[in-house]
Amino acid sequence: MGESKNRFASYQKQIQDNRERLVVQYLSFVKPKRIRFPHVSALADVVSTYIAAREESPCSRSTLLRNWRYKVHLLRYIAETNAGKDGRPIGAIQNNVAGVEEFGMVLAQNNLKRENERLKGHITALELEIASKGVTANDRSLTDDAVRSKLEMLEVKYALTCQALQVLLTGLRDFVAVDADTEQFLDRAKMRSNILVERRLAAPFFEWLRANDRLFPRD
Repeated sequence: MGESKNRFASYQKQIQDNRERLVVQYLSFVKPKRIRFPHVSALADVVSTYIAAREESPCSRSTLLRNWRYKVHLLRYIAETNAGKDGRPIGAIQNNVAGVEEFGMVLAQNNLKRENERLKGHITALELEIASKGVTANDRSLTDDAVRSKLEMLEVKYALTCQALQVLLTGLRDFVAVDADTEQFLDRAKMRSNILVERRLAAPFFEWLRANDRLFPRD
């Protein structure tokens, strides 16, 4: 059952990755032409038609508007192409973009938190299993190998989660500041009360960054 769920999750992620690539591809094509759309729904209509043609399967605009991975690209395009005279995005659009970006941050934060809790739960369960069984030296050797194997698998999952969060934060760098000194994620749009993710939750991610020499550049 677990393997089936993992295959489905992998399949879903592959679809989303491909669609996000197509969204970015289309917007990169039209951006130099400065084509304007009256609102994000109109842009979603056009992009969904493009994706449907490329994938040779239906793709509705509601799909793009419901998923933050797609919607943030659409909102950013609307903000950039409908900028005010001073070159800054219109306030309402800018707030909308920031809202979707923040939602993405919260989602990634929750995923990382759940993965950490799963790691702790697995380790605790393995320790209890070993402690509750009387095993011979040979059995313990086999058990230790199984524990190491499972721990290695959990470490890989932890690393993949951190890599995904790093990619997300890189994409959101105009909106989210990564403070390595305080180990917090900060909202660039606010001067006060700007902490999006506090140190208690973000610390495992920064530990992984330092262990892999992947610290973000300072502003």
